[in-house]
Amino acid sequence: MARKIILVVAAILVPGGFIALIGAWLVKALSQTERGRKVVDLARSRVPAWVAGWRVAPPQRQAA
Repeated sequence: MARKIILVVAAILVPGGFIALIGAWLVKALSQTERGRKVVDLARSRVPAWVAGWRVAPPQRQAA
């Protein structure tokens, strides 16, 4: 919990960091559903080649 608070505070202090934080959260949320993965794949297919190598790590499941 403290790490998330520190991350949000740092994102607010860094210029443009809060927008990047929201964008990362949105991509992570989209990549967790089938329809969202299709949207992310479509978006990746329409970006320049130098950005196409960027990948979002799949969500990690915690062991029970």
